[in-house]
Amino acid sequence: MLLAGTLGFSKINSAGPAFILIFSIPISLAHMMIYVPLALIIERYCGLNLFKCMCLGLIVGSLYPGINDWPYPDGSYIGRVEDTLIGIDVIKAVNGYPTLWGWLIYLTHVLTVGLLFGATSGLGYGLLYRKD
Repeated sequence: MLLAGTLGFSKINSAGPAFILIFSIPISLAHMMIYVPLALIIERYCGLNLFKCMCLGLIVGSLYPGINDWPYPDGSYIGRVEDTLIGIDVIKAVNGYPTLWGWLIYLTHVLTVGLLFGATSGLGYGLLYRKD
């Protein structure tokens, strides 16, 4: 939300920052509705520290891309889907079924989003939560 607010008040003459600001608020609220109850449960049963906050943020941040981008098998598609992973052309799916490279691309995407947005949000929550 801080990034969206910064972009929203910047002098960029495009609609991009406004869209980021508009869409980041409901997404952040939805993540908070999942994150905070889980953090309270973890705190109650096994204590909460900065590492656990970041891991929980990673999990919560990875939920939406993990569900939305799931490489479900599509038996009606005939052929192969190619993609690039670290500059290497790989076959992502054959006849609608993901290959090992397809699963690696999926995990890379999910963990990247989870680390960039979820773990950093968990870090922020953990730093605000500290009692010392």
